[in-house]
Amino acid sequence: MHIERYPKKMKAALPIVFLAFAPQLSVANVGVFTGYGHSIELTSTDRIKMVREEVTIIPGRGRFHFSGSVPGMDRVEYDCRFELKNLSEDPTKIQVGFPLNSQFLSPPYDRDQKVEDLVAQYRFIVQEGAKIYSLRYTPGDREKKLNNLFLWDLEFKAGETKNLRVSYAMPISMTLASSTKDRSEESYTQPWLKGLETCMLEIFGYVTETGQSWSGSIDEATFRVYTKGFDDYLLERPAMEGVTEEDRAEYLKQMPVWRPVVCRIMEPSGWKMTKEGFWEIQIKDYRADENLLFQYFILSIPQTLEDARRVIKVHGLDVSGRKDLADIMRDFNGTKTKNQRIEKFLSNQVWHGQTPLRKIPEVVINAVETNGDNKSGAAQPATKPADKVPPKDQP
Repeated sequence: MHIERYPKKMKAALPIVFLAFAPQLSVANVGVFTGYGHSIELTSTDRIKMVREEVTIIPGRGRFHFSGSVPGMDRVEYDCRFELKNLSEDPTKIQVGFPLNSQFLSPPYDRDQKVEDLVAQYRFIVQEGAKIYSLRYTPGDREKKLNNLFLWDLEFKAGETKNLRVSYAMPISMTLASSTKDRSEESYTQPWLKGLETCMLEIFGYVTETGQSWSGSIDEATFRVYTKGFDDYLLERPAMEGVTEEDRAEYLKQMPVWRPVVCRIMEPSGWKMTKEGFWEIQIKDYRADENLLFQYFILSIPQTLEDARRVIKVHGLDVSGRKDLADIMRDFNGTKTKNQRIEKFLSNQVWHGQTPLRKIPEVVINAVETNGDNKSGAAQPATKPADKVPPKDQP
């Protein structure tokens, strides 16, 4: 998967510009830190053990219309619970911290941000029962590995166990990207296929590295993410919301798909659906060595007849081109074809082999191949989301 900066041509053409940057994993779990200010350093402790970690992640739409601008960015909420135990027979005091890697906490966006403003903006709260901890803020650690740390002190009595709850919300990273696995692959026989690889990527995650700073391994870690609401929202959302017809027309001159298909990829593998509708992973004797990553590829593959006609017109597809486009749409749906002209293209796509959140209607695919019309006249997909069918790598 390749991240791209926003093309200059498109930036000039559109009054509304997508925020494009290399996305980072959003946050990490609590770690043990020494020092203050820029001398902050992630260290390990043999006195305090993290017994249990439980993280719930819920992505959702932002506060405003998704228009490709900063105010319309989608948001993700985190609810993290930690059980910490003092293994020592003596009282112990440590400084713990929670990093937030966000573009808006880094230059040029970090204009002398105050701790109270950051706490309010990210709704960052650290609780121990009814107690709310006071926080300090530092831009990063000594090695510049972790950014934007909220810090607080924990005091343990001998053998004491504490239960912390850390909750916060932040924007979901978004960028213009490519759906390719290997950007250097240039052997496609049809140049127009490159146009189908441009996509919007929304990405969020959870870094577990700081969990290695506690004594030993974590006895039990549970990670949950609720995606259905966000899935449904993305499946119904057009390329941009709340824009004028003029803005819409300008967008479609550059990107012919207004109702894009969506592919969700979750890492690591092994997620299982709970009866409450959450994807969940439970790990015993957890070494905090595998980060969580959630990627939503919003693709340039049409799913409506209106968008399909635009793609055919923009790329000037002839009979064989329409056949190839139809077979690409079938492959997205999970139906394998024997079309050798698109084999290399398909094998290089991140969505190839994934179960779609929603299938492209067959009536649209058939109309693309025959250059016919949708007899029902429907401009929107006729199928329901395949929410209950998990992707192959997510049993």
